[in-house]
Amino acid sequence: MIYGYIGLGNLGGHLVASLLKAGFKVVVHDRHKYLSDRLVADGATWADSPEEMARQCDAVITCLPSPSVSELVLTQLLSGLRPGSTWIEMSTLSRDEILRLAAVAARHGVRAMELPVTGGVHLAAHGKITMLAGGDKDLFDTHLPAIEAMGNKIFHMGTLGNAAIIKVITNMLAFIHLKACSEALMLARRGADIRGSGAVVRIRPEAAVEGKQPVTRRRPEAGRHPSRAVVRTALRIPC
Repeated sequence: MIYGYIGLGNLGGHLVASLLKAGFKVVVHDRHKYLSDRLVADGATWADSPEEMARQCDAVITCLPSPSVSELVLTQLLSGLRPGSTWIEMSTLSRDEILRLAAVAARHGVRAMELPVTGGVHLAAHGKITMLAGGDKDLFDTHLPAIEAMGNKIFHMGTLGNAAIIKVITNMLAFIHLKACSEALMLARRGADIRGSGAVVRIRPEAAVEGKQPVTRRRPEAGRHPSRAVVRTALRIPC
């Protein structure tokens, strides 16, 4: 299985490095070629364009900054991808956008899977990021070895579009908690000891429950939707 990867920024560069470390053959492309230098040195192959990459790969992963860029790059990929190939979209898209673009790919015989992530670049650097897959189960199983090479908490959220919804939810909750922490610290500055206040609050909520750490399951317990486990993992809350 040869993977292509487009988007070698703060996140994508780390994920490609993890694929290479696990022994996968990876072809890379980015509008800024210098971002590929260390990856090529580690064994990746450079492609001058998405079209050139597509002709060499069985599956192409994209990790891009906006829906409009994803659509543009997908259009270029489809001129080279063979029928039966896979497009794996890691960019943050809405449910409607991933479904629309997947339909475009399907008209060219290319199957689509979404794979947004949560957890932060620092975790991606160590292969410990959380990965949310959406799409057909057989497609998920086919690419699971590569997914496991990039992350250590992996959830199959079901049909295409489900992962996009959960990704937005985790972003929303993260920003809400960040805002709440910021307001709390500003309030503490009005008279409390900032360092002492931080030690009490400990920022991470699970620290308040002695000895209890979040547990992640790739397959949820019967009757429990995987979104519960994803949100618990993203926020590190023992609920």
